[in-house]
Amino acid sequence: MKALIFDLDDTLLNSQKRIGEKTKRALVVCNNAGYRLIIATSRPIRSVQDFIDKEILSLFTIITLNGCVVYEPDALEYPRTMGCLGSCFFELLGKVMTLEPMPHISIEIDGRKFATNQQLSEKELREYHSATPDMVIPLDKVSPEKVCKLAVDGLGHKLDACMQFSSDYRNLRFIPAAGNTFVNIVPSGIDKSTTILALAEKENIDLKNSYAFGDDFPDFEMLRIVGNSVVMGNGEESLKRNADFVIGHCDEDSIGTFLFERVLGY
Repeated sequence: MKALIFDLDDTLLNSQKRIGEKTKRALVVCNNAGYRLIIATSRPIRSVQDFIDKEILSLFTIITLNGCVVYEPDALEYPRTMGCLGSCFFELLGKVMTLEPMPHISIEIDGRKFATNQQLSEKELREYHSATPDMVIPLDKVSPEKVCKLAVDGLGHKLDACMQFSSDYRNLRFIPAAGNTFVNIVPSGIDKSTTILALAEKENIDLKNSYAFGDDFPDFEMLRIVGNSVVMGNGEESLKRNADFVIGHCDEDSIGTFLFERVLGY
């Protein structure tokens, strides 16, 4: 079995956080042709569900929180957890909260429940977290053994100081994005690629003849483990230099064009 593996933001989703119509059609055809469709994103499941039509989403296995939680098609109520941050979580959180200016911190529990250091209105929760108030857990009620990811948003400011904490936590992986203004912190040894490899072994997926699509540094390892790496025209230049294919901008429905022309041979 061959797979088509997609990052979400600025890759499968355009800048309006939607999938282009041509790409939707191509995904349905690829699914019918027997391709395994996989989303691999740093986002939690609640925002994935918020951005993608239920009909299209049902075609995918969904790897969320940088590889920490996996959802199989039509089984979104039964996620598989691949790892958690563990006992060092509160110590690390204390350090992150000393950063200046104070970043926006999101503590992901299972992709539905989360905690944050911000006091947000219902509208702000919806816009930033794709969440409702009942999904928010107070910081002092968080159980470290259930934390899958710590997301640190510098709100446009560089988070180099946050990245320096990585040397103190060998059991955690610090993944910068958006020009180092955003850092995802997940368990060491778990990322998009490790979860894809585990899925491939379990389901006999032929990664050498599969395609992965991405645009940013968190996609680097994922792009390396497949035989066909595809980087968006709006992606990081260093990723483009090492890609097998560089296609158009995410706003041009270029994944749909690539799937029809290159993968399906239409």
